[in-house]
Amino acid sequence: MFTRFLALLSIFFLCTSWSLLSARESVTVYRDNYGVPHIYAASSEGVLYGLGYAQAEDNLEVMIHNYLRAAGRLSEFFGADDPDFPGNDWHNVVHDRLVRLCKVRKVAEDRYSTLDGGTRSKVEAFTAGVNTYIAEQGSTLPSWILAVTPVSPVDVVAFARWQQWTREYRVASDEMAGLYKRPTESNEWAIAPSKSASGKVMVQIDPHMGWCNHSRFYEAHIVGGEFNFSGGSIVGLPLFFMGHNDVFACACTANSVDTADVYKETLNQANTMYLFDGQWFPVESEPVTIEILGMGPLQGVLRYTHGGERVILAWDGENHTALSARLVSGSEVDNVTQGFAMMSARNLGEFKQALAMRQISSGNYLYGDVDGNIYYIYNARQPTKSILYDWNRPVDGTTSATEWGPIMAFHDLPQEENPASNYLINNNVAPWYVTEGTGIDQADYPYYLFRKRPDGSGGAAYGYRQRRAADLIGPDMDITLHEMKEIAFDHYLIVAEWAKLLVEESINDPIAKQSAYDPLGLLDAAWQILDEWDNNAVVQSAGPTLFTLLYSYAPSGLPALEPPDPSTLTLANKISILNALAGAARSIHTAYGTLHVPWGDVHRIRRGGRSFPVNGGSGISQSLRLVNIDSVSGNVGYCSSGSAYMMTVELGDPVRAFSAIPLGQTDDPDSPHFDDLTELYCNDEPKPAYFTLGDVLANLESVKVLNY
Repeated sequence: MFTRFLALLSIFFLCTSWSLLSARESVTVYRDNYGVPHIYAASSEGVLYGLGYAQAEDNLEVMIHNYLRAAGRLSEFFGADDPDFPGNDWHNVVHDRLVRLCKVRKVAEDRYSTLDGGTRSKVEAFTAGVNTYIAEQGSTLPSWILAVTPVSPVDVVAFARWQQWTREYRVASDEMAGLYKRPTESNEWAIAPSKSASGKVMVQIDPHMGWCNHSRFYEAHIVGGEFNFSGGSIVGLPLFFMGHNDVFACACTANSVDTADVYKETLNQANTMYLFDGQWFPVESEPVTIEILGMGPLQGVLRYTHGGERVILAWDGENHTALSARLVSGSEVDNVTQGFAMMSARNLGEFKQALAMRQISSGNYLYGDVDGNIYYIYNARQPTKSILYDWNRPVDGTTSATEWGPIMAFHDLPQEENPASNYLINNNVAPWYVTEGTGIDQADYPYYLFRKRPDGSGGAAYGYRQRRAADLIGPDMDITLHEMKEIAFDHYLIVAEWAKLLVEESINDPIAKQSAYDPLGLLDAAWQILDEWDNNAVVQSAGPTLFTLLYSYAPSGLPALEPPDPSTLTLANKISILNALAGAARSIHTAYGTLHVPWGDVHRIRRGGRSFPVNGGSGISQSLRLVNIDSVSGNVGYCSSGSAYMMTVELGDPVRAFSAIPLGQTDDPDSPHFDDLTELYCNDEPKPAYFTLGDVLANLESVKVLNY
């Protein structure tokens, strides 16, 4: 009897085990001929498991580096300095202290359990995929990765918080210095059906960001559960803030929301209390220890006021003052939840509902869908404030008059839906510039929403990229998908066109020319190069090489946001302009032995042991196709920021899309996909972003089946 019982029990356990095993979800990762993963599963969690696995397979080191960044542990594993910031000693230490001060990871740890169950299950599925890949690799991984893995869901939520925190902290940093730095990150536009040759909505996505770890885009396509989304995620996140599903496409550019404020705190003589509304309150402090590779621990103190709501960034005990900052996302963790809601939206109403959560604190969001809608919003988690203060500078922290009020309501934010012009463009400009005849009136909003001063000055201006896009899109009533791609890769420099008018006026003045400092006699040859140049920043031309250096040498009055009037130049202006041109020519001739230096010789992308010449403007020249020189070695400029993930989308049935990224799909140097996309990107060749399963299978490179 007992033997029979054991047999039955063993059969029960076998059946139960088989039932559990067979209930596991199959996740299929199809990789296309560009190495891009298309992940299919039955559930949302299944596809996010596959996304975590694929990201880890392609970019594990970047991913783990990002999690350490969000934890404030860069110094512990990489030392005090960051090679990406030469000359900025102790960069990692400063960063780690700020991350700890603002409790980027601590809040994620404390509030993870407050996320809704659906969000947690998705994040946990993503991290499970990452950890599956890590377990498969075992001891072959670098020791520093093994020391900090497996990955936890808190790592992901903390990194999502870090992404938002860094933008908000940048606002506080500017205010400490009394500065306003206009955002110069990204292009986006949407074309309505009546302006489209195909009769379908088209959307252009083009974030201008760094290509290093924390802003590294990863292309993927997930199909399962509530998702059928293709686009660019940041390595380490299960979210796509830009891309498309089968019914809509969305893009985002940086805007000027005032997401942080700096306060001047008054301390008592012992520097232990701060003054607020006539009363003294204790300054809160806690110790911090930062481990530094090769140096050991560094001890410090973190200080706070207002129950930790304000973090003290600068401490002047001798004068009994401090500067503190409040960041609008100080204790929020739900930007992950909002991201998932945006990805799964099925129409404009649902997309707006997701945006209305305002857990994502800033950004110009642009939307287009298969129903023919185009929509723009100046997204902002914007606290209401007193209009009596200049919020671009530190304000009095001793009075409740500078306390924040409620967050502005979603319906009170600047937004435009289906304009009569049939197009929307926002290339980091103020919202009243998004289209011709916009209904957005800046007088309807508080000045601080746009980081303007109380007198209305400051804030984002119109800009060269906005002007160029409007010139190309506005008059064209029959825009094709091919034209959309051409506009995205446009290299024309408006600033060069206008600056050359001033140079021409100057060089044709014999007195100015005689007075200019030109010891090598290069002015005439330099002007000939500029005069014959068509103002396009392309690799075969010497014009952009000379002009870029001229622009950096030029007097501050040379660039302008309106066509200049050369007749207004004084003799002193002309001499100054010619001195800049002669200086630029002299530098180029000294370095290269000639003035005819093709742009592609000095404007390149380096990937492993190879480098590629790349079209596009750099930095302040501001062409639509933006690829920035960030380092110089051996008289060659190497680019590591600018157009970070370009995608052109036509919203038909099926959706058609094309994409371009500056770095390969994988960081494995032995893979053919290490730099194949770099070469296409440099040649202005967007690749197809396959969306239907038929297209994926017709261009299939590999298949991997995972069990979740």
